[in-house]
Amino acid sequence: MSGSLVQLPANAHLPISQELSDDGTDSGTVNPIGNFGGANTAFYFIQPPAGEVYIIHRMLIQIVDGTIVAEDYGGLGAALGEGINFYVLTSADNVVKLLHTTPITTNAHYAHLCYDISNSDWGNPAASDWFTARWTFTKFNPPGIILTDQMKLAVLLDDDFTGLIAQRFMVQGANVSRDHKGILIK
Repeated sequence: MSGSLVQLPANAHLPISQELSDDGTDSGTVNPIGNFGGANTAFYFIQPPAGEVYIIHRMLIQIVDGTIVAEDYGGLGAALGEGINFYVLTSADNVVKLLHTTPITTNAHYAHLCYDISNSDWGNPAASDWFTARWTFTKFNPPGIILTDQMKLAVLLDDDFTGLIAQRFMVQGANVSRDHKGILIK
């Protein structure tokens, strides 16, 4: 690849759009639809690489399943037993902050956190429903959630999600590290 490296200004912010994963990177598993109950509890998270600082502006939540109704989780036919919790953690998984007080056990519970919620069958009632929600952190915590390389934004999964078609948690924000190496311009 040829091109020239252009140095970014000291105040440059590079955008981030990354799904929470089982290893905190953009190369890990991003679709947590297995059984995470009991001893299988897992965090899906994002953690900045060494020396990086992220400001997370929002999270986009997506659930794809059969018929999705308010009182169930996804289209599983029931509420979750333990529920989903969102945290800011240290790199050693110590809790810095629980981001809400009630675990998410139903689709409707996302309305406590997210203003923008949609449930669509895309014009085909026989197809799967798509539930989406946008949780904007900048609305209650400007400028957003600040993560150093020693911190994680995480979702704790402690239920069986094997009946879901898809479940994803995408975060968007900015890399505000001051040591950007530059951008390759072709």
